[in-house]
Amino acid sequence: MKNLLTLIFILCILAVTNAQEINKVITGPDSEKEMLIGPCNRQGFEHAAFKSWFDKEYQDYIPDDLTIKELRKRKKDVQITVVIGTWCSDTRRNLPRFFKVLDAIKFDQNNLKLLAVDRKKSAGEVNISGLGISLIPTFIISKNESEIGRIVENPTLSIEKDMLLILMTGD
Repeated sequence: MKNLLTLIFILCILAVTNAQEINKVITGPDSEKEMLIGPCNRQGFEHAAFKSWFDKEYQDYIPDDLTIKELRKRKKDVQITVVIGTWCSDTRRNLPRFFKVLDAIKFDQNNLKLLAVDRKKSAGEVNISGLGISLIPTFIISKNESEIGRIVENPTLSIEKDMLLILMTGD
């Protein structure tokens, strides 16, 4: 029994160490600036290279209250995949605003997948070729695992209003 528990423990350690690294920071070959690459989450923006722009834009953004109320009603069964570049000015503006909206509607972060790419739109070890990414950032909104719409680069109206329009057409 003791050998079995030891084996299970070793397998668990191996599984964890072989998992993809999250919030991996690299230095860009062209710019010598730090950037996130591959899978990441909100904690990645606590890194010194990203914190100042993320926090400022997050704090300054005020989402529309009526739209937030409607989004709260429609967030069930919604999954969102976001492809970003921390080197990209549109990401630096729109990603913190997006998180402010998610916080306001109390979106389940387990239904959010965040992937950071380099300037060549490579996400490191993660193959994103099937996502059809042309511009950064791209917010892919799905319902019940089927894509219902995207916000590409910049919203037409605002992050929250564009999200609501997508969710209304996806009903």
